[in-house]
Amino acid sequence: SKYLVEQHVAVLGIPYTISAPVAFMENIVAPWSIGALIRGTHAFAMPAKRVLQLVALADIGAFVAALVERRERVFGKRFDFAGSELSGEDQAKILSQSIGRPINYQAIPIAVARQQSEDTALMFEWFDRVGYDVDIAALHRDFPEVRWHSFADWAREFDWRALERAYSAA
Repeated sequence: SKYLVEQHVAVLGIPYTISAPVAFMENIVAPWSIGALIRGTHAFAMPAKRVLQLVALADIGAFVAALVERRERVFGKRFDFAGSELSGEDQAKILSQSIGRPINYQAIPIAVARQQSEDTALMFEWFDRVGYDVDIAALHRDFPEVRWHSFADWAREFDWRALERAYSAA
């Protein structure tokens, strides 16, 4: 559906720039995943060793602001963007270090994801089959004004204690 919107915008005859973030780092702390994480499991519908490109929400705003500042130089272009690329196992290792206790990775079968949402299952199948292919090094070189968060940066800066307190109080 996003691609159809992009096609429509391209024929409107107005200046446009498409910003296309990859998967969000914050999905790890989304309501559908936080319970398992608090119990020590980073569960995601992808094989443990399959890499996925991720971006912090803070970087989305900073990147879009950089695009706005560049105006005409970026009109008519599409920018896929990411901050990190790592496997679920590697994410769990970084989470373990940042949270201060063991976090294990668990691959959720696509059939289970499909029970929750067909669209979500299709997205995870695409992640596994094709995935994102942002040239992260080139992007970060071309947009040095953005303080790109690595996954380790994001996890280190996140307030895990506040999240656990909020979750236990709910």
